[in-house]
Amino acid sequence: MKRMCWIGIGLALMLTGCGKSVLQTPTVLQAEPTDPNLKVVMLDYYRRDAPIGVRDLEFEVRSDDPKVRIEQVLYKLGSAPPPAGRPTRLSLMLALDQSFSLRETDPQDKRFPAVRALIESLPTDARVGLLCFASLRPNYGDFDVIVPVMPNSRDALLQAVAQLERSDYTQWGTPLWNTLYGSAELLAGEPSGYRRQVFCFTDGQNETPDFVVSHSPDEVIQKAVRAGVTLSFVVLGDETTIPTYYETVATLERMAQATGGSVITVQEAEDLYQAFSEAGRALGREPCYRMQIRIVREGGYAQGKPVRLKVRALPNGVERAYEFDPETEQARPL
Repeated sequence: MKRMCWIGIGLALMLTGCGKSVLQTPTVLQAEPTDPNLKVVMLDYYRRDAPIGVRDLEFEVRSDDPKVRIEQVLYKLGSAPPPAGRPTRLSLMLALDQSFSLRETDPQDKRFPAVRALIESLPTDARVGLLCFASLRPNYGDFDVIVPVMPNSRDALLQAVAQLERSDYTQWGTPLWNTLYGSAELLAGEPSGYRRQVFCFTDGQNETPDFVVSHSPDEVIQKAVRAGVTLSFVVLGDETTIPTYYETVATLERMAQATGGSVITVQEAEDLYQAFSEAGRALGREPCYRMQIRIVREGGYAQGKPVRLKVRALPNGVERAYEFDPETEQARPL
């Protein structure tokens, strides 16, 4: 069976009142309360607020109301519109691997119809550019900017994809870190009011010639954070095609989490269309943990009086406050 997955996301259950946590895989997040004092709260906790590098998260959920008991917490990966105050329009750089290894990992060029569909699905007001890495020129370059980030670029982008489809592979390896650093640098000058994102497709690990100085992953993260750039990835391959597969994916996951992005992995090129579609739907949104919290309030809920909850990913995530209206059963961030 083919496999496509979001990396670094656990599905967890925490029994808050029992002082312990148990990992399980819930198939659905819906529940039908039988106790009139029991309510199911649905809310989104943004992934950028969670601690980096913790693969199976636990959450601390509490209420200042002493009559409220947190009975159960479930979560799964989702995405949500950016919170108030963050830009919603999109400035996007598509960074496409054109390394020689793709001749083996994607011999039928499945990535090209996938990226065309992604381009056609983007918002009409998005500013979008495209680069390939490494350079296709005789002299070394980390990447070639084929279409600069600009408005109304759909036709130019589709022509660029067709150009890449006809092109040979680069002889200069896979300079992932330098390409990501350079992409963030290019997006740093984008207009305010736009959400700056890099979408990167690769089938390999960071690789540069001996005469090239490579940026480190930490330098990439620092550059992206300073420039307000989100890093998201689709990775094709596994441990048989990428020698440092687990290390590379873990590093990309760290970059994505630090910047509010995501990582999707696929083992076979036939799954790229679905992976690019999933990634495209998430562009302009923020990865989050979609949470279902079961609460019980002794004596029931007072009319017109919301319940305030505080949610924090352990051990050192950012605490966020929410207000839950028992009548509408809607929660909103404070």
